[in-house]
Amino acid sequence: MARQTINVGSIANDGTGDTLRSGGQKINSMFLDAYSKLGDGSNILVDIDAASTAEFVLRSNGTAFVPARLSYNDLSDTPTIPAAQQPSDWLATEGATRIINKPLLADVATSGSYGDLTGAPTIPAAQVSSDWTATTGVAQILNKPTLGTVATSNSYNDLDNLPSLFSGAYADLTGKPVLANVATSGSWNDLNDKPSIFSGSWNDLADKPTVPSDIQDLANVTITTPTSGQVLKWSGTAWVNDTDQSGGGSGSGLQSRGTFSATTSSLASGSSENLTIIGYKSYGLLNIEVNGAAWVTIYTDTGSRLSDATRAETDDPLPGSGVIAELITTGSQSQIMTPATIGFNNDITPSTNIYLKVVNKAASSAAITVTLTVIQLES
Repeated sequence: MARQTINVGSIANDGTGDTLRSGGQKINSMFLDAYSKLGDGSNILVDIDAASTAEFVLRSNGTAFVPARLSYNDLSDTPTIPAAQQPSDWLATEGATRIINKPLLADVATSGSYGDLTGAPTIPAAQVSSDWTATTGVAQILNKPTLGTVATSNSYNDLDNLPSLFSGAYADLTGKPVLANVATSGSWNDLNDKPSIFSGSWNDLADKPTVPSDIQDLANVTITTPTSGQVLKWSGTAWVNDTDQSGGGSGSGLQSRGTFSATTSSLASGSSENLTIIGYKSYGLLNIEVNGAAWVTIYTDTGSRLSDATRAETDDPLPGSGVIAELITTGSQSQIMTPATIGFNNDITPSTNIYLKVVNKAASSAAITVTLTVIQLES
């Protein structure tokens, strides 16, 4: 049926278009026609959901039209193809196996016999081997070349125009270099432009360091107007000359006072460090000198120093605590000990160690140097 158009009027609800019933009837009529043409009136019988690019037609499978390929059998006016093909037969004279326009074959083409050839040359009944030395008959070789002696002797010496061969000797080489004496002698003495070789002597060294000629030239030795009988003694920072205090010799037996120093590392404000000054086993403490604000405490032994580590600066040490003396300064200061304080080393085996604790009381980091002036009381 032809397509039916539903009249929708000029504007919405103007009353000029088809009624709902009339429009529905047109729609039902067209759907019925489409379902009749493409199906059975109730169902569409065309299924193209699974179509591929190789399928070009719709073919009924008995239930619906589905995508399918064209079949050779659907073609008309196709040629008749024999039911079975047969190989061609050279001998066939009729039928599909016959070969037409065959060439005429000579006898030799099928016999393969030299005798069936036409125009073949006459060959002697028997052939003989060629003989290099023969001079007559079919065995002789015509136009033989004249051979040199080497052709039969196989000897290099029978060749003409032999080249001059190298003997293999260095002396027979041409254009050879002139060799220096060292090339054949292998001797150092035959070398030219030899470098100067170090003799092994200190005096021949370049840029050698300056070696002190006297003991006072050493960095840690300080000699001040030495006098006869004095000895070198470690002050804590250097070796210094001083009177022999061992008690022997022809001296008066009286001891001279000495000074001994030690310096902490750079301490933060309020930090402490333990020092050991090498002095005497027992001594009279005459003076304590510091180069900055510090709290310095002197002990008889390391155990007493450890026990005193937590004592506050404002607390006095207890009697028998091992504290010999202490000094609190606000800057660089030298403190005379009046009266002189007796100090001693209280190690199990008495030594010359004098044990100190130093606290930096400055507002910034500083290295504190402590110098003790003491007089020896025990050898």
